[in-house]
Amino acid sequence: MGAFGDLQYQQETCRRLARRVADQLLALAKEQDFDRYRYAVQVSVGQKLGQGVKIASKALWDHKKDSFITLRYENTHLFAVGTVFALYMD
Repeated sequence: MGAFGDLQYQQETCRRLARRVADQLLALAKEQDFDRYRYAVQVSVGQKLGQGVKIASKALWDHKKDSFITLRYENTHLFAVGTVFALYMD
């Protein structure tokens, strides 16, 4: 997530960078080589204007086998939140 560095928020630039970070997170997850898992990645980027932000997800979940990790980054201009979901496939 450090790919954002000290970047100022520009919608098109951040959209492309968010997609690239999502691809990198997915590649890192797949490198772990856990059998029978599928991955979903979500990256959200927004401009910091003094507002509060809540990001939520909802899914059918097997709390014994499914998992996730969330990473967060912010600088003075923007915030970025990336989540990787690991879903066990029977």
